[in-house]
Amino acid sequence: MSKSVREVGNGRWNMAALDMTTEQTPRGTVVRLIGDASVEHVGELEEHLKKLETMHSHKLVMDMSRVDYIGSIGLGMLIRFRSQVESAGGRLRIAAVDPSIMEAFKSSRLDQVFDIHQTVDGALT
Repeated sequence: MSKSVREVGNGRWNMAALDMTTEQTPRGTVVRLIGDASVEHVGELEEHLKKLETMHSHKLVMDMSRVDYIGSIGLGMLIRFRSQVESAGGRLRIAAVDPSIMEAFKSSRLDQVFDIHQTVDGALT
């Protein structure tokens, strides 16, 4: 997967290992994580999740179809984020998880914690 380039200030640009886009739809907010959520890049994941907290969306669908890797620290951040969303009265659904990433969810039994759907469309219903 190619990495996106982003401005880091003062005309400097940096290769982002983890990127995020959001799309507001009538059925909820779709969050697309793109890239690598390994321990080296959890700071980027944390930054993205903090931005999402300020959106106060009642239904968030996290599209993970373009996540190359997620480590245990990243999974822990998703657990904490899910709790924050639910505490604010919202719902977080995970969608389109790559089979290798799904194995991480299953081995840690997080497939029983998260509401996981095969497609983004299915998660928005």
